[in-house]
Amino acid sequence: MPYQMDVWTDGACRGNGQPGAVAGAGAWFSKPVDGSRGWWRALPRYPIPTNQRAELTGVVLALELATKRRAQLDNDPFFILAIHTDSQYAIDCLSNWV
Repeated sequence: MPYQMDVWTDGACRGNGQPGAVAGAGAWFSKPVDGSRGWWRALPRYPIPTNQRAELTGVVLALELATKRRAQLDNDPFFILAIHTDSQYAIDCLSNWV
């Protein structure tokens, strides 16, 4: 039987692309990963954060945690992961520009 998980991602940046910019990303899972459904990550100060980097960081965070969750499952089921994002840039990166 397949194991399906949905995850919603987002990223944001204050001061987009400017020195001193601050950015973060988050992922919300339909099923808990290590006891939590919500996860976030701050972006480093270098390279200078941008909104697009933050959006992609949210997707990367989702993939990392989904991979971790899959490794915890018994009997290696067929794993279905649906990533939901409002970022057309992230969608294009994963589907058109790969």
